Amino acid sequence: MKSLKVLLLEDQPFQMMAMCRMLNSIGVSNVLMADSADSATQLLERHRHVDITICDLQMKGADGLDFIRYLSETDYAGALIIVSSSEVGILSCVARMAHESGISVLGYLEKPASSSHFRVLFDKFMAQPRPQEDLRSAFYSQKVVTVQEVTKALQESELVAYFQPKVAMNGLVVGVEALVRWPHSTLGMLSPAQFLPVIESAGLSDQLMWFMLEQALSVAARQELQDGSALPVAVNISPEVLLQRDFSRRVLALVAKYALSPEVLTLEIVESVFSTSSPARIESLTRLRMSGCKVAIDDFGTGASNMQRLFELPISDLKVPAEFVTGMGRDVRLRAIVEGALIMARRMGLTVTVEGVESLDDYQALSLLGEPCVQGYFIARPMSEKNLAQWLIQHAQAFPG
Repeated sequence: MKSLKVLLLEDQPFQMMAMCRMLNSIGVSNVLMADSADSATQLLERHRHVDITICDLQMKGADGLDFIRYLSETDYAGALIIVSSSEVGILSCVARMAHESGISVLGYLEKPASSSHFRVLFDKFMAQPRPQEDLRSAFYSQKVVTVQEVTKALQESELVAYFQPKVAMNGLVVGVEALVRWPHSTLGMLSPAQFLPVIESAGLSDQLMWFMLEQALSVAARQELQDGSALPVAVNISPEVLLQRDFSRRVLALVAKYALSPEVLTLEIVESVFSTSSPARIESLTRLRMSGCKVAIDDFGTGASNMQRLFELPISDLKVPAEFVTGMGRDVRLRAIVEGALIMARRMGLTVTVEGVESLDDYQALSLLGEPCVQGYFIARPMSEKNLAQWLIQHAQAFPG
């Protein structure tokens, strides 16, 4: 971590020196120190970029909130860690505010922090895929590609499917979710946030969905040839395709093409799709459920639909989103939300997948609430098919049976 440049904003001299020593102890030596938001701003404008900013909240004069707003308006700070004596609820709200402002938030820590806490967050930063140095500004400004580039990428199969494993609480793999990535020729590996809005605005969502569906099913089939059992796969479905009369027939034909059982496939639909009644959508999903496919409500709890609407849908699975999960090991409010979702799902006979499990604290907190499926960086990051095959072998050796 010696190559990292870190800005530490802390107005208490003792706290500043203590945190600086903690950073040194985990191998971070290039630390810029500022005792006010103004001096931190001056340092950033002089150095133009740091990898990580560590920011206190409560300070005299311009406070941490002012400085975070400044960060959101520039490209100087690659990632943010919030450290404060404020209560957890406030830290959580500030972290969400910063994230929604476009800042990459590694996490928040209550004072007094420890070197082990910093190590976890710095390891998380180091594990993130990085662009080449000369592309850094394009990466942090979330450069948007053009419609022409996206169209060409779809036509020439430049987009690729990555796969993030889902495991049971006993460690056994229960499936993977297919996620799109774009290894751009000049910008490096692009995440969905950098090109999906362009795809949606260009009306190419359906084309992308069918591409991802085929990629996922082909991986499931190859896994079946290798191990004798197909790998369950989940694919995000464009809401518009559910209105097509032949949607369910086309999905089942694709499943049959790869000689798979329909039970292998889970279709993930965002909850907000069902905020209003849509018989056509419900009919499509019902036909697929009758054939054996699974249907999951993604981002459960964030949409506009009411509980009664969800009870009426032909669903088999719920996915609790990361925004309710990440940090639940230290936030009793998040634990209460997740526990409520698990209790409701259990009574409805639904399977639950909890996304966004990124730390041992979150995993241990989750283990006390029941036995959902788990997905997140603590388990595994999204990976290529080749890397997935290697991961499955290693994971099976660690969790036999």
